[in-house]
Amino acid sequence: MSLQLFNSLKPIQSVWEAIYFVYSFTCLLVRICAVSLYAASINDASKECTGVLFSIPSESYCVEVSRFLTQVTSDDLALTGCKFFSVTRTLMLTIAGTIVTYEIVLVQFNAVTGDSNVDNSTRPCRYIQLD
Repeated sequence: MSLQLFNSLKPIQSVWEAIYFVYSFTCLLVRICAVSLYAASINDASKECTGVLFSIPSESYCVEVSRFLTQVTSDDLALTGCKFFSVTRTLMLTIAGTIVTYEIVLVQFNAVTGDSNVDNSTRPCRYIQLD
């Protein structure tokens, strides 16, 4: 996605190229959003049953309900990335904000340079005079 965002800074030559870019970028964005929101909904769905468990009448309350309530409220049920992070809506919004910030920086950098195809290669100097 970042590569496609970066390539969006290049000038578009034809109408078909613009149509293809908009279509492919929209499909990519919709697919990433759908997968991310479905993954984040696991965490949201695990928190939904707490209201029902807290509203159980005292005559129906038992050890199993108590254990389940403790497990639901204390454990974090979510998809993880090798247990380094949990996929939640907060994480998804943070990633989206980072991508938007990255794109804004790229647009501003492109506006300053004026050309996205600037040659930054180093060339050897052939005429060096040493005293």
